Amino acid sequence: MVQWSFDRLTMSAGMRGVVLAFVIVIIYSAGLALTTALVVDVPSALGHANRPPMIWIVTSGGIGGVAALHLCWDWFGHPSIDGAKQAIFGGFLLTAVAAVATGTLIAPGQGSLLAIPALLAMFWQWQMVAVFWGLTLFACHQLAAQWRRERESVFEMPDNPLPS
Repeated sequence: MVQWSFDRLTMSAGMRGVVLAFVIVIIYSAGLALTTALVVDVPSALGHANRPPMIWIVTSGGIGGVAALHLCWDWFGHPSIDGAKQAIFGGFLLTAVAAVATGTLIAPGQGSLLAIPALLAMFWQWQMVAVFWGLTLFACHQLAAQWRRERESVFEMPDNPLPS
């Protein structure tokens, strides 16, 4: 009889940070998709009366956000000013990729083209949503930095590897 134990499933602090980064991006991008759909009024923007269900809009927002974070993960978490510049560029790239992916899932074709202008219009109308999205991306950068420091510490050599 095999006994299962959750001791094997423990994660390091850096890996828990990665999971947390993905969870907060999924939640916030799902909220962004719903907010953008309500602000822009998706049925009139798409030119027809039948709109996608709100649950699909929320789900596609989460899928688009997690896909974009997965694609842009290498831009986050690097140290120094160059790392901050990379994170800022990665944040803009992540936002654009998430918007296009979400728009494509909601309405293929038109959604791909209208996603970024719709998101920018929503950010223009509600600046605090844009500020909180920026703080979400900053949190992702900090969590990725923690993960990178943990990974690099595995390969560090001690000062005196041989006992005297």
